[in-house]
Amino acid sequence: MAFFNHSFAQIRDLFASMTPAARITSALLLGVIVVSLGYLFQGYAGASEELLFNGEVLQPREADYVEAAIAEAGLTVMPRQAGRIVVPRGQKTAYLAAIADAGALPKDFDKLLEDSLDTGMFENGETKKARFKAARERQLSMIISMMDGVDDAKVLYDIREPVAFEREKVTATVSVLPDMGTLIEPNQMKMIRDAVAGAISGLNASDVTILNLSTGSEFNAGGTGITAASFDDPYYQTKLAYEAKLKHNIESLLHFVQPSPQVQVSAELDPTTSAELDTVKPEGEVATIREMTDSQSSANTQVEDRGRPGLTAQGPNRGNAEQAVARNENTTQSDRTDVENFVPRSRETRREVGLTPQVVRASISIPSEYLVRVWRERTPDAAADAKPDPTILEQIEEQTRTKVKAAVAQLLPKEVAENAQTNVEVTMFQTLTPAPTVEPSIASEGLLWASKNSGSLIMAALAIVSLMMLRSMVKSIPAADTNLAFKTPVIPETVSEKTIKGAAKADAAAAGPGARPRLRLKKGPTLKDDLTELVKEDPDGAAAILRTWIGNAA
Repeated sequence: MAFFNHSFAQIRDLFASMTPAARITSALLLGVIVVSLGYLFQGYAGASEELLFNGEVLQPREADYVEAAIAEAGLTVMPRQAGRIVVPRGQKTAYLAAIADAGALPKDFDKLLEDSLDTGMFENGETKKARFKAARERQLSMIISMMDGVDDAKVLYDIREPVAFEREKVTATVSVLPDMGTLIEPNQMKMIRDAVAGAISGLNASDVTILNLSTGSEFNAGGTGITAASFDDPYYQTKLAYEAKLKHNIESLLHFVQPSPQVQVSAELDPTTSAELDTVKPEGEVATIREMTDSQSSANTQVEDRGRPGLTAQGPNRGNAEQAVARNENTTQSDRTDVENFVPRSRETRREVGLTPQVVRASISIPSEYLVRVWRERTPDAAADAKPDPTILEQIEEQTRTKVKAAVAQLLPKEVAENAQTNVEVTMFQTLTPAPTVEPSIASEGLLWASKNSGSLIMAALAIVSLMMLRSMVKSIPAADTNLAFKTPVIPETVSEKTIKGAAKADAAAAGPGARPRLRLKKGPTLKDDLTELVKEDPDGAAAILRTWIGNAA
């Protein structure tokens, strides 16, 4: 207790010795120091707990999903704090991993991530570009997620720096999770491509790939933006739909090839849209059902008079007239038979759907890195930096080409599969080694750390400056005299003569000849110590001195 009283007395004396302006300045600096220390150590107020998602308030349904995922992972579920998820300090990573594995991340997790990436004034240009890029990706993701039939969407894009005389290359990937039982229509896919391409400078719609998260497949493989719905002609509608389906089947068949191969399919269809064929064939023996016969006969006789013309031939005693007449007789006979028979027969009517594939070609490109991986699987004892023999790689390449052709041929139509050796082409392409990633420098890491902790650094610097200013102000106060001299008090009659003479002699010896007698005190740490020492040595003299002080003050 004496220590605190002693310290308080020193501070009070120091404060009383200051000017009014110095007192105000000291009080303000002391307040700044207290506030700075509060900001500096505010992150350690709850040493055993911390908040997920930067302390954002979640919806009750989202918070329930998050807690269910935490409980399913066998982690401790702590009570919420006004809708905020609380986890033990130091286990944030484990809790986030459990929530992500269960698919229970909040819908606005992108916004929360954006808040966590907010940095201070010391960030460099590359960090700013990366933050702006991430913000744009999140904005596009939120826009697409608000479309009808889309449950969630994520947008990622990348800008490849130009090399030599190449142009800058921009590509984007949109991962779409449709609503349950909903299909993404072709026109909606076109809208998504146009929206992403319009929001990112230098990006073409043909370089936007749309992935279906529900099936793990790609919407409209090829990314050309042309779908079957883009045409009114049934021929091209069927052609593009068949090519897309066959390409998807081939990619699914070759999913074991890593890195993934590139597949392109071209189909030529029969231009006939539809055909109907009616075939009738006789079967069994002929049976007579009805027979009808019609016979007709006719006779025609014609008499011609060939006598002598004139009166002489008509006179008496002339020759017989019948001898002179010629007869012409014509007889006609016709018979007609009508027979109705039953002929057993079969009739077959066939309706053929047109636009069937007549010629199908498939081109498959496999990276050469796949051959090296196959070689390493077959020779596990090889060194990590060992390279395979070119002859062995050629053998693996030939085996791979034969197997891929045989497997793809089973997916082609029967008529087309007979020419699979010529219609399926498998090509091996040399895999290019990517450029090494440049590690960040110490200066960049230092700037990044300073930008993340800029608030604490500023407050710490302000506290140090305040302490230095306060120290300089304290040093500017002049030091007190180390020796204290008191005038000889008027000793009342009650004090013994011996005491008065002793005090006078002490003053005379201290002041020298010609001076007034003074009581010489030894300077102690404090005035209280001086008086204590004086009381011990001469209590009566100390009492006289105190009475003199009180009288002078009055």
